[in-house]
Amino acid sequence: LVSLADVVAVVTLADERELGLPAEQEQRGEGSSPREVTLDVEQVLWKREGATGSPPNRFKTFGLGYVYHDGKRFETEYAGSSDFQSGERYVVALIDYSHEPGTGPLGGWGTFSQGVIIPLEGDRLASQPERGPIAVELAGHTLPEVTAQLSQTKPYPSALAHPDHSATVR
Repeated sequence: LVSLADVVAVVTLADERELGLPAEQEQRGEGSSPREVTLDVEQVLWKREGATGSPPNRFKTFGLGYVYHDGKRFETEYAGSSDFQSGERYVVALIDYSHEPGTGPLGGWGTFSQGVIIPLEGDRLASQPERGPIAVELAGHTLPEVTAQLSQTKPYPSALAHPDHSATVR
């Protein structure tokens, strides 16, 4: 996480919209439709040394969308739940994709991994072991505890050697 992410922040889903199926998939009633999500950044908990920026207070990126099968619409899930729900707060790892031509989701900032979109229950990270080892390790911790833990964690040596490289290269 501290080797690849640029920022770990608390965000809230402010808005969302389905982007729709391409025409040929719509005709078949089969395919997948991504979702554009607008996230409000409440607080930056940690920033990678050498990171060149911080996310804006509000930005758009992609979220899990929908799959169509036999003309029926199903919500895409990761580990038994969707990524963002309206009005809920999450701790997320973010990457600034703006220096990676052709990969920037809707303006540059995006989520690092579905496994690092962890819901908050009050000011504690929710217990969601199905989201993977990072979620298990951080479950039940308060935001100050997460900040302290991230600040004390050392990145991979290769990431330290190339802090100016993009996340996909580090």
